Amino acid sequence: MKRILFFCMAALLAGIYTAHFIPNSISVLFLGILALIFLVLACFKKPMLSYFFIIVCFLAGALYLQSAEQVEKRPMYSYVGEYVTICGDVVEEPQIDEGDGTATIVARVQHLSFLQDEIDVKERVRLTVPAGKEVLSFGDSFSAVCLLSVPNASQNSGAFDFQLYLKSKQIFFAGRVERGTLEKTGTFSLSPAEQLYRLNRKCGQAISAVLPKEPASVLRAVALGDKSTMPDSLYDALKISGLSHMTAVSGMHVTTLLTAIYIFLSLLKRNKYKFFLPVCAVILLFMLFTGASPSVVRATIMSSLALVSYVFYRKDDSLTSLGLSAGIIAAINPFAVFDVGFILSFGATLGILVFTGPLQEGLFAWLHLEGRRGFWIKGLQGIVAIFSVTFSSQLFLLPILSVLFSYVSLWCFITNVLAAPVLSVLLVGGLLIGFLGLLHPWLSFPVVGFVYPFVKFFLIIVYGFGKLDFGVITLGAFSLFGFYLYGVLLISLHGLLKKQYRQMMVTGFCVPILLICMLVAYLAFPKAEVTFINVGQGDCTLLQLPKGVTVLVDGGGLEYDSDYDVGTEVVLPYLQKEGIRKLTYMVASHPHRDHIGGLETVMEEMPVETLLVPIGFEASADGAAFIQMAKEKGIRVVTLSSGDVQALGKNSHLEVLMPDEAWVHESENENDLSLVFRFCYGKNTVLFVGDLEEDGEAYLTEQHPRSLSATILKAGHHGSADSTSEAFLECAKPRYVYIPCGKNHFGHPSVHVLARLSKHDATVFRADEDLDVTFVLNKKEVQSIKKGGKTP
Repeated sequence: MKRILFFCMAALLAGIYTAHFIPNSISVLFLGILALIFLVLACFKKPMLSYFFIIVCFLAGALYLQSAEQVEKRPMYSYVGEYVTICGDVVEEPQIDEGDGTATIVARVQHLSFLQDEIDVKERVRLTVPAGKEVLSFGDSFSAVCLLSVPNASQNSGAFDFQLYLKSKQIFFAGRVERGTLEKTGTFSLSPAEQLYRLNRKCGQAISAVLPKEPASVLRAVALGDKSTMPDSLYDALKISGLSHMTAVSGMHVTTLLTAIYIFLSLLKRNKYKFFLPVCAVILLFMLFTGASPSVVRATIMSSLALVSYVFYRKDDSLTSLGLSAGIIAAINPFAVFDVGFILSFGATLGILVFTGPLQEGLFAWLHLEGRRGFWIKGLQGIVAIFSVTFSSQLFLLPILSVLFSYVSLWCFITNVLAAPVLSVLLVGGLLIGFLGLLHPWLSFPVVGFVYPFVKFFLIIVYGFGKLDFGVITLGAFSLFGFYLYGVLLISLHGLLKKQYRQMMVTGFCVPILLICMLVAYLAFPKAEVTFINVGQGDCTLLQLPKGVTVLVDGGGLEYDSDYDVGTEVVLPYLQKEGIRKLTYMVASHPHRDHIGGLETVMEEMPVETLLVPIGFEASADGAAFIQMAKEKGIRVVTLSSGDVQALGKNSHLEVLMPDEAWVHESENENDLSLVFRFCYGKNTVLFVGDLEEDGEAYLTEQHPRSLSATILKAGHHGSADSTSEAFLECAKPRYVYIPCGKNHFGHPSVHVLARLSKHDATVFRADEDLDVTFVLNKKEVQSIKKGGKTP
């Protein structure tokens, strides 16, 4: 087998990902060990040995991650949930919240005290420090009393996993410093890497001192890897224009730096052997100087190996170098392979190595550019080369982007061609401005004058295309079948470009068969999905029906923290992950912020055809404002009351049970005026009761005792003690119950409610424990259940 090292390292990564994403990884490891024993006993022929090593690497990756994930074995875990006194050092520049003045610091803990325990530890911790007189900065040592915790994991399937992100930075614990306990105790000696970090920050300050905010933020990001000063508007425009990768230090930047060094040495006509070690030292220092992100580490390792091959007249095997760099990074920190930069860098590089060559050759032949000379021909060849690199990388990144971000920018094919030529100027110019500015700002002015037009040109491209958001396509996360189908398409395309027509025909023949099978399964076995999205202490449910009908019932919202927008942070990303570009129906059960808070953001960002609300919704100021906003957006508003039936599509509809006119005039409790309805799909029923309380439930059971039976119940009022009564459960008899409760001080869900549900043999799912829960329905029954994106 060729490139055995590459395939072994790919297996190592596969083992790490498998151990993390498959819940029952122990069984996977057991099967893998059996397969390993079988291979050992089978034979030791050379091809079999290759497969043997691949399986060994897979098992090693899985076992390595399982060992690393055992946070409970780390010394500090015993003190989680306790107030401890820690002594540590600030190893990164604190991030200050301009709103309330709180600071977030990354500290290297040296010593921990709790009651009679005194232990020395070496652990990186993320601490939140309240605003106060004592202000810490990078390089300070301190002591403080902290409440230790484990960072939160993702709260919905496919959502940003903050815990995993911190682990990729080798941070396993977080803490909150108690007010008045922080004391600065001095400074500590900086390591060489920390001295480079301080130099990086000083260079950033020197850049900001001689340039306006936006140009300075671009140069700091491109040259230093520092995005802390970048405005949100610029960050959003970069995403839409498809140029975000240019402001994140990556392999492209290392390649650009090496090219600049090569040109400089060529002008000096120096011997390549003499400058081999200095060039390697320069890119190593650049890696440490910019923070040693996985993408830069990957590029540094590959560049160093390429230089070794060049010096010793050996052919560089980039795929083997790519595999080796992945293995080194994973060996140092297995959680680094979940870093977005790592995934995008390796995916893009793999696409470039596999597709760029044959694609560029094909385009050169099609445009008759081979062997031709001339200024315009050279320019066109450069454009084709940049396009080939961009297209090849995006081709491999498409399914990855669908999972990570749920969108792709089509502008990247144009903007990369336009912006790529100025990247070298921004990188080298930014470094020069930073270093010269440290000596004296006046020394950097000539470079500023030269670089500034290029920065403005880059910003013109970013904002010019950043306003054209119709070029951003919402994909939705690829399914496992989608990944498989896309892989077959890539193999077929590779065969076409390499003129290996047999490979292309074999794989190409599989594509229509797979598509036909998928279409037949979709038409013959239509399914509906009911997903209770975890928005904490709030309600939010997504109904996805055949033929693209989508219904969003409530949208969560936290009325206790005005700075947190659940629509932006949770609901909208979830819809985009599902590939939803518009909503057929939006349902607002009642005008409380924990139900409609997130819906406002969704209305702003996504087309909605019809809004369904109960009678009496406009009686409150929040309800009236919400209706007015919908009308201004051109959304059709339909008011529902008891007895109404809203058709959703074939075999599906909503049956409205409450409120009615009499109840609206009788009740003064807004919770009891919630829209109560049953969603019916075939023989399945899902009962939604909003925040209905005891009086409302009594009226409901009195008026509709035979219309409450439900396969699935969305528990009322987050599982409070004054809801989900015994009489109500006698009528509803649900098989499954979802309680939308988050961190709260109300005691939700009530132990009495849980006891009543247990008495009725209902299977209970809770937002605070099971995260988001999806029920897949066919016309007869609940076909499957997934919680937190995984099948229990």
